[in-house]
Amino acid sequence: MSASENEVSCFPKWNDPYLHELAAALGEAGWHCELVDRRGLCVALVKAALGRGLVHLHWYEALSPTRHWVDGALAWALVPALWIAGRRGRLVWTVHNMIPHEGYAPLIGAPFLRILTRASSRVLVHFDETRQAVERRFGAAGKVFVTPPASFRGVHGAAIDQAQARAVLGAPMESEGMMFVQIGNLRAYKDPATTILAFRDVAPPSARLFIAGVCRTGSIRDAALAAAGDDPRIEIRFGYLSNENLVAALCAADWSICPYRAIDNPGAVNLSVGYDCPVIAPAFAVVRKVTDGHPAILYSTTGDMRAALSAAIALARTRSRSPSAASPMGGLPTSRQQAACTIAHYLAARNGTSHPRRRWKLH
Repeated sequence: MSASENEVSCFPKWNDPYLHELAAALGEAGWHCELVDRRGLCVALVKAALGRGLVHLHWYEALSPTRHWVDGALAWALVPALWIAGRRGRLVWTVHNMIPHEGYAPLIGAPFLRILTRASSRVLVHFDETRQAVERRFGAAGKVFVTPPASFRGVHGAAIDQAQARAVLGAPMESEGMMFVQIGNLRAYKDPATTILAFRDVAPPSARLFIAGVCRTGSIRDAALAAAGDDPRIEIRFGYLSNENLVAALCAADWSICPYRAIDNPGAVNLSVGYDCPVIAPAFAVVRKVTDGHPAILYSTTGDMRAALSAAIALARTRSRSPSAASPMGGLPTSRQQAACTIAHYLAARNGTSHPRRRWKLH
């Protein structure tokens, strides 16, 4: 078997721990894995169309980094190469979110995704609910497979004790203080202003709320600042958190708030569970799966979100953080190596081919 049979180009080339850890784990499994940008994707698609190597698409929204129609037109120009690579069994697409958190970019909407789905040799998703939705929406029955998401435990560094974590954040322990956090990119689908208003509705004077993440939308930023006002209990940090501060936030908190309005792959919940932080989140089926066996308050996905979140925060005040009672990985017993094993199985499934170097036992 030629060396190109175990070459896989993963798109996009983002500084994302999921992609880098997956690439490393696939490398340990005998694959040569390279993260590629849009130019590298074009080269990889041509090679795949010629029968050399495989292409593994992840976040397709990276095809339109500027969200301009020109990027959308360029994405459509890739369709012939995508189709040929797929017909050769060399195109795999992992659907992390069917609709990007910022919404569809110009020209890259449902029609483009329907063609991408049908062009792909195999489509991978993290939950059975997503599989059903992809098959229903894009007509891909029989080619969509579930590869359970891996736990984020330790991805950003080792956990630290709560007192040390609060010292890192400049939030000293108080005798009756309870700390809530919301971390991750601040977008409309988990509106920080609603979190702030719900917190102010019910939180006692000793409680604290720490919100941190990149915010690229001025209106969301302005609404969050307006909701916080001059409340000294609330701290907002707009921008990337270092690994140290990200770990500190989750280890310092009594509760992590993940207020999704809709979600296919709840990464913030996964991250919170990975660092033994109890979770407040809407009761979507995928959230229930990730928090299975982990301390969580799940509220209704319908009705007034602010009222539901306020009630959850009020309930959280009556419960202390007890990570010792949690499952080691919540509802995600899958390690990075196990996830890579499962993905490697589908990468190697072209024309019934076994893995080029190792035959994996799937658990």
